[in-house]
Amino acid sequence: MLKKYMGFLALSSLVLLSGCNNAVDSKPKYVEKESDILDKHGEIENKERFDQFLKNVQQGKEDTIRIVHYTKEGDAILHDYEFKNKIIHVTQDNSHDNYGDKEITKTTCKKIKENKDSGKTSYTLMGCTSPKAIDTEVLTVE
Repeated sequence: MLKKYMGFLALSSLVLLSGCNNAVDSKPKYVEKESDILDKHGEIENKERFDQFLKNVQQGKEDTIRIVHYTKEGDAILHDYEFKNKIIHVTQDNSHDNYGDKEITKTTCKKIKENKDSGKTSYTLMGCTSPKAIDTEVLTVE
């Protein structure tokens, strides 16, 4: 009887442990590139590259950047911005967020607006074709 009980307990433990491995359908962690602009909970890395992108947009020069925002769990949400033909093409990729909706959404926007308030500067997309489908806040800098 004790052997049956121990066997059942061992089998039950294996079933539970194997279920835990599949609990979160995860994608490999995003590998940062040197050109990425990183937003780690308000700490911005490579802001100079963002400033150059803004300057190029204002001057009508084509340019492309990627901003990587990190969730509190440490998952990457990718935002690609391509300025071409006086339009900002935006792609938001949540597929690296283990707790997100795993969607890739796209829109186009007319400009980026700079807002200064209480020691913070935020940059927001304006004139987007589908603002509900995408996060229109580009970056906030303290």
